Amino acid sequence: MSKDHAAIQRAIDRCAEWGGGTAWVPPGKYLCGTLVLKSHVRLYLDAGATIAGSPDQEDYRRHARRHAVGHDLLNDAQPARRNPSCGAENCE
Repeated sequence: MSKDHAAIQRAIDRCAEWGGGTAWVPPGKYLCGTLVLKSHVRLYLDAGATIAGSPDQEDYRRHARRHAVGHDLLNDAQPARRNPSCGAENCE
């Protein structure tokens, strides 16, 4: 499976440039590292679309691995408390 985070991130970024919108992911399997949501952007996965996390840690930005209280989500032995905040406004 090829890595798809760059293409999906470009769709998110394009929506943000236009002031918001929906980045649509069609049916298929996608391998991704970090995806950064932007204000007023919705990431919509169509039925049959699956985003799997890349097994390669190099595909993840260091800041994205940190929880808001400083826990390293990839290396912390404790169960991660998921914080859905994307650091933007009105993102889904």
